[in-house]
Amino acid sequence: MILGMDVSADDLGALLRVTVAAHRRMCASASRMTEGDCRGPSLLPGWSRGHVLTHWARNADGQSRMLLAAMRGEVATQYPGGDAQRDRDIGDGVARPAQLILDDVRAATGRLQDVWRGMPPNAWSRSTAARTGPRPAWMSVWARWRETEIHHVDLIAGYTHSQWPAEFVDLLFPRVTSTLAGRLADEITVQAETTDRDPPKTAVTASTAADHVIVRGPASALLCWLIGRPAAAEADLAVSRSGEPWPLPCLHSWV
Repeated sequence: MILGMDVSADDLGALLRVTVAAHRRMCASASRMTEGDCRGPSLLPGWSRGHVLTHWARNADGQSRMLLAAMRGEVATQYPGGDAQRDRDIGDGVARPAQLILDDVRAATGRLQDVWRGMPPNAWSRSTAARTGPRPAWMSVWARWRETEIHHVDLIAGYTHSQWPAEFVDLLFPRVTSTLAGRLADEITVQAETTDRDPPKTAVTASTAADHVIVRGPASALLCWLIGRPAAAEADLAVSRSGEPWPLPCLHSWV
């Protein structure tokens, strides 16, 4: 099933299917990692691959916590101790041997999928207290899909932005381009334009400047840059200003 351009509760069945498939792909990549791989750098500054995997596991536990509470008609926070506890859990978890990290990833993902299977239909509309704010329980699946696709690329384990499902790119692209103007590190006008969509998808930051910095490339590469992974996207993007090559613009953090 192809999801619509705007995710809704009616898309829950499709979201569950694509997210379980994304889980399977990321677990397969993780399962091949050695001790050295886990200690090696990820795409996230200051984070090893072990950090990414530990965060992904704790994210699954946070999602499970919220949904189990929704089943009881209660509201539970995703991370009870807030960001400080979240960061401590990641720091403590990454110190473990790689095999324990990988076992943790499989177990946490399995627990979350068990929770999904056990959710009563009426519980999906109940409120949860996610890290980003209140949201209905069904939206946690869309959030988990985003976490999984993005962090899979962060692992630098052979899965790249070009392998993101087309519907994932098309859903997230407009949501991220809307943040572009407020995240530019320099006072420039940027026009981002896809080269693999018909018609092309375009985003232009608000400015009176005529000499736009034009960033063109596949939608997945533009999205990868827009969510803060320029190193993984730069080779697939063409950047110019006034017809001359130009450095890829720097962006402040997306979230």
